[in-house]
Amino acid sequence: MERCEASQRAFAATMRTVGNLLSGTDKQTNVLLILFLPHNSFAQKALLLCPEFLPKLFETTTHSKKIFRKEAFWAISNITAGTTEQIEMIIKNEDFVKRLKTAVELEEPDVKSEASWAMCNLFSSASAEQIDCLIKKHELMESFVHILMKSDGTLKQEALEAILTVLNNENCDLETNTKEIREAGLVEIIRDLAKDEELSSNADQILEYFSDGKGENEKNQENSERED
Repeated sequence: MERCEASQRAFAATMRTVGNLLSGTDKQTNVLLILFLPHNSFAQKALLLCPEFLPKLFETTTHSKKIFRKEAFWAISNITAGTTEQIEMIIKNEDFVKRLKTAVELEEPDVKSEASWAMCNLFSSASAEQIDCLIKKHELMESFVHILMKSDGTLKQEALEAILTVLNNENCDLETNTKEIREAGLVEIIRDLAKDEELSSNADQILEYFSDGKGENEKNQENSERED
């Protein structure tokens, strides 16, 4: 029994160390994630260091011990705050994306919080192509309902910033994304949040996309330019 408890404490400490490493520079993060990069000299060298790192990290998000799931999502939140190349390593694993969505919606509060940070960072740091994939294929806008309804003020602010990043990205599919945001029920929630002085700035900027048909107007402008 004592050996088992000691092993669990050591594992928890290891997860915390991994999370700390992932919160460093992009180069430091790459050393841990490199398994899923295309083969090149850097990848071949780093592959020798940690060939099983990312799969083990994903696996830990389903661990029976809550503390391990929490630490795993905290570590992943540092990855999703990284480069688009690092984000690609995360989202190419469809089972994990589903797990992330489930965690944001159904996990215990402290685990949900770390998963929510990972989700917000994902949308704030992803490329336009990655964002469109996450919204169209994985329907992750629905998860922001849970973040905005059940999180503290700091995380709500992060969620609003993530949504605003999606809308402001000129390379994203604005028409589809505004439609998905509306259908997820986020507009009504954001209207309520706009009453909060600390959240009103980002909330108001988001609502501008839904108050005057901005998404549809931009689509019509694009069509007009093609006709010209």
